Amino acid sequence: MHYMMNKMSIIKKEIKRLYNSKLFVISIFCIFASIQNINADTINILTGELPPYSYSENGEQYGLGSAIVKEICNRTGAACHIETLPWSRSVVLSQKQENSIIYPLGRTKEREEKYLWIGPILKDRLVFAVRKSDERTFNSLDDLKDLKIGVILNAPPQKRLQNMKFSQIDTVIDESINGKKLLKGRIDAWYAAELIMMDAIKKGGLNQDEFKIGFVDMDLVFYIGTSKNMTDIAIKWQEVLEGIKSDGTYDKIIGNNK
Repeated sequence: MHYMMNKMSIIKKEIKRLYNSKLFVISIFCIFASIQNINADTINILTGELPPYSYSENGEQYGLGSAIVKEICNRTGAACHIETLPWSRSVVLSQKQENSIIYPLGRTKEREEKYLWIGPILKDRLVFAVRKSDERTFNSLDDLKDLKIGVILNAPPQKRLQNMKFSQIDTVIDESINGKKLLKGRIDAWYAAELIMMDAIKKGGLNQDEFKIGFVDMDLVFYIGTSKNMTDIAIKWQEVLEGIKSDGTYDKIIGNNK
């Protein structure tokens, strides 16, 4: 009798162990399923260090474009994960990976068929800045071709000047250096997007009143680009963006980030 009771006790303990083990496995499965659902619902967004359009500080994204994208995410209720990478890498990844979003993206002929487009979200212009004291008049690009022009190394402005056969292109790795070199007379003009230029003047501790726009080259328009398989999101985000513009939020974002 005593033997039978011990046997029953052992069997009950084993059943309890298996039951608890089964609950543990089910719990772990539920946790992982929940994590997978969260990841599946998260929208992955790519950008680069492109101040003042987009830049990161202490793991947070800031800038004109980032503020607009965050507002769209808030209004749609989407869980958005913004990742800042070297810009060229972000562009490559956005074209290789499905379910990718990238900003701020110029809408070029080469890119047109690779994305669905939301926007425009930002407008800027490529300009030549000169010293305020410079009395020369520039009526065309030809008037600037023989001057020493400061640009960022390997950036689109440098490539554009090279394509237009500018002969004296001076490159640096920081836009504020161009501002300092211009004021010291080491270059004749500074070629960059106007908003980028204004941001560099401010961050470089320079006086904006010592510069002026000598010539406006071309307008720049930036968009959000999505993978071609994200039609529903592209349509929804475009609708939300229009709402942001119509209710005055867009103008506030641009004003607060200047």
